Amino acid sequence: LAGQWAVAQTIGDLVEAKKGLSQEEVQHRLRVVGPNVIEAKSPRLMSCILEQFGKPFYVYQTFILWTWIPLYYYFLAIVHGSVILVGGLSVSWFRYTNEGNLYTLTHVGGTAEVLRDGQYETVEQSGLVPGDVIVVNPGIVYTDMVMVHTEGLLVDESALTGESAPVAKTAIDPLDRDKPYNALVYKKHTISAGTSVLESELGNNMAVVVSTGSYTSKGKLLREVFSYERHQFKFDVQVPLVIAILVMESIAGFILVWFMIKEQPVYAWFYGMYVVSTLLPPLLPTVFTVSVGISDNRLAKKRIACSKSEDILVAGKVTKAFFDKTGTNI
Repeated sequence: LAGQWAVAQTIGDLVEAKKGLSQEEVQHRLRVVGPNVIEAKSPRLMSCILEQFGKPFYVYQTFILWTWIPLYYYFLAIVHGSVILVGGLSVSWFRYTNEGNLYTLTHVGGTAEVLRDGQYETVEQSGLVPGDVIVVNPGIVYTDMVMVHTEGLLVDESALTGESAPVAKTAIDPLDRDKPYNALVYKKHTISAGTSVLESELGNNMAVVVSTGSYTSKGKLLREVFSYERHQFKFDVQVPLVIAILVMESIAGFILVWFMIKEQPVYAWFYGMYVVSTLLPPLLPTVFTVSVGISDNRLAKKRIACSKSEDILVAGKVTKAFFDKTGTNI
C-alpha cells in the first residue's frame, strides 16, 4: 500500500534487520512513507461556532425571534435568544475542547536512539522509518516494533487494550526464522505505538520498527475514530417524523389563523407565526443541544473524548443493541 513499507515477511527478515539502516536508505524510505506523524487538522473555535450556528434549525430560531420583536414580544425574544446563544456557544466550546484532546493524541514529540550506519544516534521520533533499529528505553512508544533483544522489559498497554496489568515482552526466537511474521501471532514480541515502556534495562533492549505514522496500531485506532459512521437507529428515523408532524400542524394552524383575520394581513401574518412558534417551539433543539453539551463536558472530565457529540443521544441504544445481539444479560 502507498505510504507503507514491508519490513519483513518472515522472522528471519527481522533477524537480518538487526544490522540497522544506512542514511541513504533512511532518506529513501522517508520519501516513501513520510514522517512518523499522524496528520490531523488543528481544531479552530470559530469554525466550531460557525458550524454549530449554521445548522438549519438555527435559521428557523432566528426567524422566529425576529418575528416576535415588532409586536412587543421582544422580552420573550431576548430571553429565548439568550438561551439559544449561550447553548450554542457552550456546545461549540465543548466540541472544540474535545477535538483539541483528540488532536493532542495525534501529535507526540520526543527522541529515540537509532542504529544507523553502524553507529547509534539520537533522532526526533518523526524521523523514524520502518526498518530502523532502536534502543527501547522507558517512556512512550512512537512506532510499532518487534523486539529482537530483550532483558527485563515491561510494557503498559492500557492506552490501547485497556489491560491494567503490565505485560512482559520477549525477543523473537531466531530459530523461527522460516516462519511468517504476523503481529497477532507474535503479539508477545511486538510493542505497539501509544503504549508505554515501564521497565527496560538501558541499552539491552533492541527493536526493529515495522510501522510508522497512521499505519501503526495507534494510527489505525485514531483513523477509525475520525472516520467512524454509526448505523442508524430508530431514534434517527423517529425524530424527523416527529418534526414533520409538528411542521404539518404548524402549517395548518397558520392557515387557520390567516383565514380567521384575513382582513388584516399584517396581524394575520404575525399571529400566525406565533401559532407556529407555539406548535414548533424554537427552543426545541436547544434542549437536545444543551443536554448533549453537558454530557460531553462530563465525559471530558473523565478523560473521554467524543469526536461526534450528537452520538451521545443514542449511546445507550448502541450498548443495548450490542447486548441484544450477543445475548448477554444486563
